[in-house]
Amino acid sequence: MMMQVAAIFALLLIIPLTIYGQSPLNGGQIIVKNQDLSNGLLNPNGGAAAILSSAPQPKDQIGKRRRKRQAILVHQPQIHSTLRELFDSPNDKTDVDVHILFREHQPFPDHYSTFDNFSQYLSALNTHREPTNAERRQKLINDYGAEILNEFWLTNSMFVKMPLEHARRYAQEQEQHYILLHPGHEQGGVWGLQDLGVARQAVGSDWLYNAQASLNNLQGCIAVIDSGVRKTHTVFNSPNRINLTLDCIYGGSSCADASINPTQYDVDDDCLSHGTTVASIISANSNAGDSLHGMSPACINSYKVVQTSHSAGTSTCTTYLNSTWIVTAIQAALANGDRIINLSLYTNCLNQSLCDVTHAVDAAHDLGAIIFVASGNDATQGQQKAPAHSSKVLTIGAVDLLNLTHTATYQASGPTSDGRIKPDLQAPSGLCTAYNGCGGIGNWCPTNNNGSNNGFWTVDGTSVSTPIVTGAAYLLKKQLISYGATNPEPGLIYSWILSLTNGPQVTNTTGAGLLSLGWRQCTFMWQTLYANQYIVNNFDIDSASDSYGSKRMDVAIWWPEDSKQTVRHQVSLKLTSPQGILLAQTNAPQQVWQKITYIQPGNTRLPSGTYQIRIDVGTLQPAANYIRVFLTACTRPE
Repeated sequence: MMMQVAAIFALLLIIPLTIYGQSPLNGGQIIVKNQDLSNGLLNPNGGAAAILSSAPQPKDQIGKRRRKRQAILVHQPQIHSTLRELFDSPNDKTDVDVHILFREHQPFPDHYSTFDNFSQYLSALNTHREPTNAERRQKLINDYGAEILNEFWLTNSMFVKMPLEHARRYAQEQEQHYILLHPGHEQGGVWGLQDLGVARQAVGSDWLYNAQASLNNLQGCIAVIDSGVRKTHTVFNSPNRINLTLDCIYGGSSCADASINPTQYDVDDDCLSHGTTVASIISANSNAGDSLHGMSPACINSYKVVQTSHSAGTSTCTTYLNSTWIVTAIQAALANGDRIINLSLYTNCLNQSLCDVTHAVDAAHDLGAIIFVASGNDATQGQQKAPAHSSKVLTIGAVDLLNLTHTATYQASGPTSDGRIKPDLQAPSGLCTAYNGCGGIGNWCPTNNNGSNNGFWTVDGTSVSTPIVTGAAYLLKKQLISYGATNPEPGLIYSWILSLTNGPQVTNTTGAGLLSLGWRQCTFMWQTLYANQYIVNNFDIDSASDSYGSKRMDVAIWWPEDSKQTVRHQVSLKLTSPQGILLAQTNAPQQVWQKITYIQPGNTRLPSGTYQIRIDVGTLQPAANYIRVFLTACTRPE
């Protein structure tokens, strides 16, 4: 979300994408610690680390208890409330748009362990599905008078237009073949002082930015799915930051085909300036000064999904967003190799099982996407909209930059409809950042005025805080790769980010707390566990070698779950001292992550010794056979 000083409007952001790399089937572990600056691994302001150990199997104790078999749960077909109202209407002569998300009767093989090349994966997936899809097209056209408007491999779905009477009949006759009928036009929008350098200081990211100058950039860019971008702005050129600018409203399934609608295809950020602002927070260069450079040096791929228009001589900027445009953008980003996605937007859909965008972000995560979404600026509680309510994204709230302990009054908070904590964490808002010279409410481009390549403005909102975390995720992923984790899975990035937060406790206002990137020592673990199984991870601390004096330990675990499920895995987390004393524990129900924080009493250092972190898996979702858990534990000064 973003809010100008004189006007408020909503913005939302989402985050990173990553194709899963091959990793050990059962698990792995990486431990990193501080080294002397003479090793060339540390910035004076931070605690980067060298690999102390790396093994295909973690040095953990795994215990098993008698495993209970779970009943298989079949998703019941869902019909969006908008379509239900139409189906109850007596008017059979009208045509309706229907987004049909099909049931996967013959699931495709495990993609991330089979394919390293995404185009190869996509080709094989389409070949696998085509016989069934050909039958579906024929039946829709011949039996129900449908016109196929679009098809989406990401959500295994078709967007069609058909007479209302036939759509009603399809819903009744084909319920064994679909999981959701959605109107496809779920409307939404974007959420809408100090220099960005102050925000970077608040989250402690500059040392990491500077320390990575010698590291290779990640493959793929960060996808900014928003209102477009002003690519000629000074903060995006020399060095260049913008790689692709695409229009997912008029550019077809690839978002790049201008020949489909040559007079309407438009990749620019015009009267809103939202996408320009978001992209600059992630990756602005230093042309306007070091205080205004972005969180990362990442390249940006811009996918325009917000349709804007303004009337010359007025201060009206009209915006429109269609949920199927977002789905198109997400799958185009995956196809273009983007492995981190930022979504500073929302649709007006609350029920996770009824939202096509939620299905899309869940599927994108399963293909390796790291995704960040803005919590929202409507100050609601328990009304998280799509895609912020997804269980496979990190949702970002906002704090006031000048008072980091104060949650922004406009921030939307959880819980979700199924009881999960949202937002997942917070980041600062209220920054001076790039502006296209004609964006925002009351700041339209007059006739014959093409805006500015040197504009800046002060903006607020969760759309501003979200790209801060997105840019940080790019840095953290690069750092994790440098530690030896090739193509780290999204869950490992999620757990690390959740552990690098300063909240002493988890709430539906703060989530895990404010992002805080200064760490002294970290251990990472990933493991596949089954019901009624546990794992104990040992974390050795030598306080004598820690010149910074770590006084706290933060431990976070994250695991992937289907957003549409209402019954959650039951996973608990415990931390015990070298003497076997229980220091902290959590067993919050209905979550997809857990975090515990231990602060050493008396403002003293953490004692040396081997600490034990125990993950205990109780019951699993009815349809689940196992759970893949990602753990990160880090120490740092209080």
